[in-house]
Amino acid sequence: MKQLSLLKVGCCAFAVLATSVAWSEDETENVNAEAQTEDAKTEEKAKAPENVQPLSPLTQLSRIMGSVTVTDPDVGKSQLGMQGKRYPTGSIFETDANSTAVLQFSSVDSVRLSAGAAVQILAGENPEMSRIIKLIRGQIQTFFRDNAPDGMFQVETPNAVLKNVVGKGDYTLTVAGTDETLRIATITGSCLVEGPQYSIPALRAANTLSVFTAADRTLSRLFGESGEYVIVLENGTEEPLQYKMSPQAVVKIYRQHAKVGGRLIVATMVISPKETLEHRFRFAMGRPQLVRIDEVRPKDEKASEETEGDLPVLLTTQKEEKEGGEEKKEDPVE
Repeated sequence: MKQLSLLKVGCCAFAVLATSVAWSEDETENVNAEAQTEDAKTEEKAKAPENVQPLSPLTQLSRIMGSVTVTDPDVGKSQLGMQGKRYPTGSIFETDANSTAVLQFSSVDSVRLSAGAAVQILAGENPEMSRIIKLIRGQIQTFFRDNAPDGMFQVETPNAVLKNVVGKGDYTLTVAGTDETLRIATITGSCLVEGPQYSIPALRAANTLSVFTAADRTLSRLFGESGEYVIVLENGTEEPLQYKMSPQAVVKIYRQHAKVGGRLIVATMVISPKETLEHRFRFAMGRPQLVRIDEVRPKDEKASEETEGDLPVLLTTQKEEKEGGEEKKEDPVE
């Protein structure tokens, strides 16, 4: 009887021990699973921007001083803008010579229109999280969050695109006839500038650039007003020229189409703040064999108008690629 009692006690103890081990293993698995879930959440938070406030689907017109004309694509005609009213993307907002207004995209993102300004608001690639401010004319000031994710705000003009615009900025497009002058001034933020045959990876706080574009697009003149920043210039090779712009530095980009084939010929000159010629090159778009990088003159010799006059000319006549089985010659651009 004593042996039977001892056996029963042993079986009970073994059962309790087995149950405890099983419970412990289940708890361990649960803890591990919870830890993995928390790690996944932490990793997801690290990838996603923190506290990214979405943009309103409509643009609110506010702080009207004077009168604003709005062309609503849903209405199909221009009407006087109303204080506090929200308008769909695609709308065009215009202030007269004595009026100003603010366009609100969220509680922390807005654009102020100065007198005589006109903009169109478009949706970006992600309509919920991106807007394109198409500057038609005049001056605008941006008041965007400093930590806005890439692609949230973009300012477009006929001859340049400003991407990843954050913080405060002042942008003015002046139209004289069909010639255009774009002044880009970053105050506290930054932006990436892209134009024909050039780009600026980062225009930062206190940097100011002026870009003149001729009516026929044959000339772009970039003038550094303040700050230092790198400008990347296409030169027909796989390694474009990277030049550090500084106040009073000038970049001139000439363009002309060849008489035969219509290929675009580009000639560029870079002039330092001391008015010395730093770089000069010319190339045919899409034809790496038609590249000419000239030796610049001594640093103490100033660039003259005579030097600029011969820039668009390719001195060596080259043959075009065979098109339609017939070989054509590339005329020098005169």
